[in-house]
Amino acid sequence: MHPETPAASPADRPAESRARPAAYPPELLALEHAALAERRRVLGLDPPPGASLPADTVGLALSGGGIRSATVCLGVCQALARRGLLGKIDFLSTVSGGGYFGGCWAGWTDRLWKHRAAAPARAGEAAPPAPSPAERFRQAEAALADCGSAEVNWLRENGRYLIPNGGGDAWLAFATALRNLAAVQAMLGLLLLGVFLLLVELADLPRLLAPPGWLDRLPAAVPGAGDFRTIWSPWLAPTAWALVVAVTLGLAYWTPPLRQSGQWRNHVSRALGGAVAVVVGLLGFSLFDTLGASVSGWLQGRNPGQVFAGLGSVIAALVAAGQRIGGVLSNVGTAKSPVKTPTGLLLAAAAAVLAVLWLGTFSLTAHTLLLPDPAGLDWWRHAIGPAALLLALVLGRDIGFLNLSSLATFYSARLTRAYLGASNPARRGKFNVTETIPGDEISYHDYFPHRAGGPLHLINVTVNETILGKTQTVQHDRKGLGMAVGPCGLSAGRHHHARWLVSAQTGGRTGAVEPIGDARGRFHLFAEQSGAAHAVELLPLGLWVGVSGAAFTTGLGARTSPSLSFLLGLFNVRLGWWWDSRVRPGRRAAREALPWARRLEAAFNAFFPTHARLFDEMLARFPGPARRRWYLSDGGHFENTGVYEFIRRRLPFIILCDNGCDPGRTLEDLGNLVRKARIDFDAEIRVFDANDILHHVPLPLRDHLGTLEQLQQIDPATGYSTRAAVLAWIHYADQAEPSLLLLIKPTMTGREPVDLLNYHSGHPAFPQETTMDQFFDEAQWESYRKLGELAAAALFSQADPARPLREAFLLSDPAGGEPRPARG
Repeated sequence: MHPETPAASPADRPAESRARPAAYPPELLALEHAALAERRRVLGLDPPPGASLPADTVGLALSGGGIRSATVCLGVCQALARRGLLGKIDFLSTVSGGGYFGGCWAGWTDRLWKHRAAAPARAGEAAPPAPSPAERFRQAEAALADCGSAEVNWLRENGRYLIPNGGGDAWLAFATALRNLAAVQAMLGLLLLGVFLLLVELADLPRLLAPPGWLDRLPAAVPGAGDFRTIWSPWLAPTAWALVVAVTLGLAYWTPPLRQSGQWRNHVSRALGGAVAVVVGLLGFSLFDTLGASVSGWLQGRNPGQVFAGLGSVIAALVAAGQRIGGVLSNVGTAKSPVKTPTGLLLAAAAAVLAVLWLGTFSLTAHTLLLPDPAGLDWWRHAIGPAALLLALVLGRDIGFLNLSSLATFYSARLTRAYLGASNPARRGKFNVTETIPGDEISYHDYFPHRAGGPLHLINVTVNETILGKTQTVQHDRKGLGMAVGPCGLSAGRHHHARWLVSAQTGGRTGAVEPIGDARGRFHLFAEQSGAAHAVELLPLGLWVGVSGAAFTTGLGARTSPSLSFLLGLFNVRLGWWWDSRVRPGRRAAREALPWARRLEAAFNAFFPTHARLFDEMLARFPGPARRRWYLSDGGHFENTGVYEFIRRRLPFIILCDNGCDPGRTLEDLGNLVRKARIDFDAEIRVFDANDILHHVPLPLRDHLGTLEQLQQIDPATGYSTRAAVLAWIHYADQAEPSLLLLIKPTMTGREPVDLLNYHSGHPAFPQETTMDQFFDEAQWESYRKLGELAAAALFSQADPARPLREAFLLSDPAGGEPRPARG
């Protein structure tokens, strides 16, 4: 029986791709409606009527942007808290850096219902009554609004959350990264060294295929190389024969018999592709084998001083090149567009050179180890190869090594302590983010902020998919699909959903999901062929937030580049997470038999699963949900604003803190949202023009809300802009009632307090400094926080806590009467 795999892309099958608009499943909508009713009852508000989300539902989206976004979002939420408006936020959608603070606030409210013991009584006095849930929420809201509270001070003290204590933490981070890099190189090195040793020992086998004396007639001298002699690999002989087969298959395509049979032409074309792959593989190994044998022979009898001097020159050249490459990589990490020429050419050249040096080192080591022993004890040399392969086979079964050897755990641990730790009672008076304190992490089994009046929290990640895509071109361009982890279930792509199963005894999540809809007989991301419920890997909150912020890793969604992935994988710059969906590919619906090449790949995956995933990262080969483990990375690699999930749910009022790095005001994140909303949900986003502002926006807000042109315009002399926010309608193809979107963007207008003006004069890039800067000092942290607070305070100054928030921004709500844009 042949191995099997899904017949079409896991992202979206063609039969489903035209199901527009993609309605949110009523099962999940009902669950979220019940959760919304619960949070409103906690706050003493009337529960929403009916079975759909009410007209006053509000969603707050906190975009990606690293610690810059987290700090601006803190300021925005502080302004809302001072107006008593945080209780109005029903849904919270976070991406990347926005998740730092989003997780902080949602985790803070989650702890309110877990730690609800009454205050201790004084001696001789009765214990005071425990505060009501609504009172506890208001106390937390007041603490957030207070810049001197313990929680806000904790956040301020940890602006350098990665290395908060300076040099000592930097050395710890460096040692951790070096340890993980050494472990990954050892894991891969065992396998590669064993393969090179095995093939070098089998050198007599390919010599049988070579004409007598053929290898000896190849040129053996390299001009200007002194006594360096080229020792050609015997594997060139089978390479030549494979080339003959490939040429024959190419010529056979044009023969008259095959012209009459389209089926046989297709078979010959597929065989030609396989033959070319064999030729390339054999040629590559032959060249590395030649390089290793030649260098090994040249080193025999050499003066060690000369050898080390030569190595020193090579290392110096590599360090110089590495500095140049590092500068390029830092720029690539902050860009949101694909890697392009000449940067792409530079990265490709660097990847090619390092690949030759890396693989050439294993070839050289193999040839050196197999040199004859003068003492005649050669048996141990021949045992090294089998021993290395056996050890690689044993160690390669430890699939947990994948995530433990990356930087994801270190990164997530620091985020957890810095942001979730802010509301941990055990943190009082302990300002050391490197110290592990019980209670910092929050289990996702019982993570329910809405039970204490907090928001329904949606965490956005990207499922990377660069291979196996067989649907529309847009999927190939995206190289991934968005996945939202919500309080009631999971959503991925346009059509795939599952709900969490909840324990009847504890009320917490069991860790199992049940696919939404009939998954039997068709492809479903969260289901096997039976469509039954099954357990998935349930990460803690801090790790979900860390994965959502894995911005710089081997899988970058639409920006994934093979050369960049190789460089990042080689140096173990890996922040993504191999998530266990526990859906077995062989038991999925709509399977097809694998071709022979894929069967070999499947066999390698079965015997060396850890090595296979590491090579997948280095070669940018991400199969998406086609395999059991999905490679998750920053949600911004798919959609960086967090509004995508709100449009899916059609929330009536959406507030967006757009904090992505955008020094040129190109509004790339907004443009990406508009494009995906139109393609995936048939929704049109139209920003208010001057006429809309005049007729629909209350007079006090017209000085703060502008047009798209005003938002983009920056005075090049001062760096100031005139507007920091815009309003937009979101129209749906089958729904008369549009959603209202309020976009807030960090902006200097020149009317800020003197400390912000002073900081801007010394840092002209503020407030759009690079996202690579994750080490905020006090002045930088406070400047971003205050800027967010000022923007929100101005925008919500007219908001009445007793009325729906949407009404504060509209003189007259059109409720379907607003002119709809032409759809094309």
